[in-house]
Amino acid sequence: MMRALRYGLIGLVAFVIGLVAFLPARVAAGWAEQMGPISMGGVSGTLFDGRASYISGPDGAIENVSWQLEPASLLLARISARLQIDSDLSGFDADVSRSLFGQTTIRNVSGSASAGWLAKLGGYTFLPLSGDVRVNIDEAVFDDELQFD
Repeated sequence: MMRALRYGLIGLVAFVIGLVAFLPARVAAGWAEQMGPISMGGVSGTLFDGRASYISGPDGAIENVSWQLEPASLLLARISARLQIDSDLSGFDADVSRSLFGQTTIRNVSGSASAGWLAKLGGYTFLPLSGDVRVNIDEAVFDDELQFD
């Protein structure tokens, strides 16, 4: 009897881990939209390895975003992921984490895009800009309202 209970408990734990690991990214995107001022569309993949056609916030939107969630960060009451964002040049990479208390941290941001592409991304389609912009940020910290701390 004890052996059956042990195997049943191990099976239940494995089932719950499988549910979380293969949770559709669309479900997680719905939860993320409720947590902050963002909107996501064209979401596919799983919670741990997903993609979105666009993510929009209060001041702009980004397209073609993919992420890889770091499961070990959940043990520290944080959600951490590696993000890749397409641009017209090489794209951008960043490590993003959000704590249980609402602090969002972005680390190791690197990438490049044309100034015109970035202006269009920010909603400034009327600016005749040219040139390339390279970004390299070690760390940026935001609060719940996406304001710099």
